[in-house]
Amino acid sequence: MRTDSNTPAKTATLGQVKPVNYTKFVEFSIGVFAHLIAEGALLAINQSIEPIADGLLVLESFPRSAWRKLKMIPLPAKANATSSDCEERFGELAGRYGLKPELRPSHDDLQALVAGLAGIAIVGRKHDGYVAEGASPFQHDGHWVEGFIVNPTAIQ
Repeated sequence: MRTDSNTPAKTATLGQVKPVNYTKFVEFSIGVFAHLIAEGALLAINQSIEPIADGLLVLESFPRSAWRKLKMIPLPAKANATSSDCEERFGELAGRYGLKPELRPSHDDLQALVAGLAGIAIVGRKHDGYVAEGASPFQHDGHWVEGFIVNPTAIQ
């Protein structure tokens, strides 16, 4: 059972998700990965991830975990987040990463942005700009299991 990234959904036995109300989300995510892999995408199998020149590399991320790795207060859940929460978090990211401060990302945009910062580090071959935690993915009874959660790291 994955517990290293403090994600709200936990999986252990194939087909079992805790809490049960996350089952559809987890099944969708697994389905997306399975489809991409069937179409030729690659999984990161080492903690030191190299970009690939021609093709697609699929990675798992989790925004709450990304905020924590950046040593920032995580953005509250969408239902609880205020516009000032989004503006403050984006302002800090804009300052750290040179983003245009006049942009006004939505809650969903901001969550995607913070999780995607690890991918920018990988493409730029900045191995100190991301961390891959968890276990290497492997196949069990024809299904991929485990895998890394990839997060950006705080700029030193």
